[in-house]
Amino acid sequence: LLRDFLKDKLREGDFEQYLELQLQAGTIMAARGAISEAVRHFVAANAWPTLASLIEEEAPRSYRLGRWATILTWLHAMPERDRRAYPCLLVWECRILSRLGRSDQALSAVDEGMRTLAGSDSSLAAELETVRSEALRTRGDIGQAIEADRRAKAIAFAVNANIEVMSQARRELGVGLMVQGDFQGAIDELATVLALESERGDSAQIAYLHGVLGSSYGALGRLSASAHHLERAREKWSELGNNKELAWALNNLGVAYWLLGRD
Repeated sequence: LLRDFLKDKLREGDFEQYLELQLQAGTIMAARGAISEAVRHFVAANAWPTLASLIEEEAPRSYRLGRWATILTWLHAMPERDRRAYPCLLVWECRILSRLGRSDQALSAVDEGMRTLAGSDSSLAAELETVRSEALRTRGDIGQAIEADRRAKAIAFAVNANIEVMSQARRELGVGLMVQGDFQGAIDELATVLALESERGDSAQIAYLHGVLGSSYGALGRLSASAHHLERAREKWSELGNNKELAWALNNLGVAYWLLGRD
């Protein structure tokens, strides 16, 4: 009914009222949690600042839920010229492209974002370098990924970035070092990130970090420490109801206990 009413207003030629009604409808849909419907209304209203704010607010939650393609659809609903006016949206686009395995596109978007920032003192630059590292690691360029991680960490320190940005940079550096085989270096970074994330209380990140720490300690033959972290990962993934990650933790925990000679 609402859609038909709006179409009628458009046919009547009252374009200004049509835009205002689309904006109101988008606001109502957003308040109800119907985000994709709200996006469609804001697009129809040409309400780009409102749409940018909505995406920036909703992207973190949808990202954690694995709705990466949905976020990309929201982003691409905006004309590219308008989207580029919001660097935070470019960071999300880069992050999603990397997650979807479109590494070359992600790297091109990162380069564009860095040109847009033009060396400004912004934590967004640290986020972009972190995304660059993810895309490079996905492509198998581990050495370049670690270099990007180190740049991200340095920028985050230089601009006194918030805990989330700092954690992302150091987490990816730790993972890169682990993949490269520098397990002690990985532990040094990841243990620091675990302390930061414990302050934030992000259960999924805490579970993930315990898991990769368990793997790193295991690779060094420090089996008791490995089992400790894998137990914490098991507990957290169980609490979160993430059966896929829980199965991974249980499998690795079983190996650690077997090597320790425990049933």
